[in-house]
Amino acid sequence: YPDSCIMGVCVDGGVSNAEIEELLADRAQARLYKAWAESDRMRDVLAEHGIVLDVSKGGTAWRRS
Repeated sequence: YPDSCIMGVCVDGGVSNAEIEELLADRAQARLYKAWAESDRMRDVLAEHGIVLDVSKGGTAWRRS
């Protein structure tokens, strides 16, 4: 996939809330399997599209910057 795509979901232009939730679920799965590079890449792509992740012991929340 191109760098702007995560697990087949491309985030060109505006990204919907449903797409963000799907990407966060995929990121959680990557973290579960300790695929740190993929998890970091997903975070970076979301950041490029104005999505800020707030990670805590309780989970991951997101907001648009």
